[in-house]
Amino acid sequence: MTTETLPIRTPALPRLRMFAAAGALALIAATLAAGPSTPLAVSDAARVKALVEETCEAFRLGDEAALERLLDARYVLVGANGAVSDKAEQLARARAMTRPGTVRTDEVTVTVHGDTAIAVGLLRLVGADGASRTLRFSETAIARDGEWRVVATQVSPLR
Repeated sequence: MTTETLPIRTPALPRLRMFAAAGALALIAATLAAGPSTPLAVSDAARVKALVEETCEAFRLGDEAALERLLDARYVLVGANGAVSDKAEQLARARAMTRPGTVRTDEVTVTVHGDTAIAVGLLRLVGADGASRTLRFSETAIARDGEWRVVATQVSPLR
């Protein structure tokens, strides 16, 4: 009795690889053609960071219209001296204050907790006379109807 070794043919395996590769390419092409699956919207953290910058600039310029839009009706500020003031007092102060030469934020980090966000950073002020002051700040913002508003700010001098 003789045994004959028959070659094992696997025509299905190369065909399977070809179909898998074609399927993967089709999936990649469809994904690229459809665009991103999520909108390229700015993240909430980035939106709140921009809100912080815009609020600082509005205070620097005394821009009441911008402050009216950026600050929530329940806004409260705890100043560097511990005094507490509300939105109306801050709008009045913005009208009357002497504008510093520059206001700059540094080291800003934002943590978002659902519809509430907390920003913490440094506020660097340089007056027109060149005098400078650095404050640590925290700002709390809330999202309502898709818009972020500042509800609280606290500043402390760095020593």
